[in-house]
Amino acid sequence: MNGELNNKGMLSIMIVDDNPTMLQLLSEMLRDNCYKVRLVTSGALALETARRMPPSLILLDIDMPEMNGYEVCEQLKADAVLSSIPVIFLSALSEMDDKLRAFGVGGVDYITKPFQFEEVHARVECQLNILRLRQNLERRNCELAESNRRLHESELLRDNLINMVVHDMRSPLIVQMGFLELIKTQASSRLEEEERDWVAAAYEASFKITNMVNSLLDISRLEAGKMPIDSKPNDLSQIARAALDFFHPLIGQRQIALRPLRGSIRVDCDAFLVQRVIENLIGNALKFTADTGSVSIDITQDKQESRVSVVDNGIGIMPEDLETIFMKFSQSGAQPRRNSTGVGLAFCKMAVEVQGGQIGVNSEPGKGSTFWFTLPREEANGAREMPSDS
Repeated sequence: MNGELNNKGMLSIMIVDDNPTMLQLLSEMLRDNCYKVRLVTSGALALETARRMPPSLILLDIDMPEMNGYEVCEQLKADAVLSSIPVIFLSALSEMDDKLRAFGVGGVDYITKPFQFEEVHARVECQLNILRLRQNLERRNCELAESNRRLHESELLRDNLINMVVHDMRSPLIVQMGFLELIKTQASSRLEEEERDWVAAAYEASFKITNMVNSLLDISRLEAGKMPIDSKPNDLSQIARAALDFFHPLIGQRQIALRPLRGSIRVDCDAFLVQRVIENLIGNALKFTADTGSVSIDITQDKQESRVSVVDNGIGIMPEDLETIFMKFSQSGAQPRRNSTGVGLAFCKMAVEVQGGQIGVNSEPGKGSTFWFTLPREEANGAREMPSDS
């Protein structure tokens, strides 16, 4: 049909009228304008012909014996194959009720007899142009759907490849960290100070890579709905303290604070996942904050939710990066993402949302960032667990 509509000489217009003179007049007029015309003298024959070879457009008289134009149009619109064919009614009936009924049964236009050939030609062209536009849109939608399908397949292939490579990386990394730990604990006294620094740097780098690997694998499990969620009452302040303790060797001269320092803030959550989220946010804050900067972890609570905010006075984030910063493999253009794969924040988003919370960021370049997440206060009916990956 697309090829037909793009070539005017191949457009097929069916004229349905029991008046031979009218058929002849319309036929000559349309053929003079390079249309292919088919003439039909009854409603039943029109339906039969249309089913055998659907036209691009139908000009349909109303007042015909045996089956009038309204009945023909109703049957056309009831047929899934023929329902999209535009129907223009041609009739000597000029009352408003007649026109309303024509549109009610599915007609797209109504021309009253007697008519001017120029009017018929203009209305025919208008409907065929609409048909061209609609079918071009359908074609583009099909192309877009096919493009999306191929993109989805490409992304799935990429994710499967990444998961396979990452999974195979974890075992040798754990072995490497084990040997570095042995060197640190068993052979440190036999090393020069500079050599001990080398070992410590190698261990820290291995640790970061292992965290990246674990985040990628956890993202994959969260996306597939295969991450077990052990939700139960926990002290959010205690979880934050444990996360902060993890970073004491990396704080240096930075000022870092946990507020409130005392008190218990209870929330139903998976403590392991929440601690990893806070560790990711603290790690980001330290990474992009000067050695003399400051970082705070603020915990608040109201009747609906508990909120954790990690605030820094670091380099901040450009506004155009804020919308994509939680996307997998996203990299902020405003920040030199050292040792980053762009998966840490994606993991945080999934880990928070799978527990019914929300996550976000407020930032201004040069003035620092506030990464925050919330968790609902409502008590769960029991430990939530998603299907295992076994």
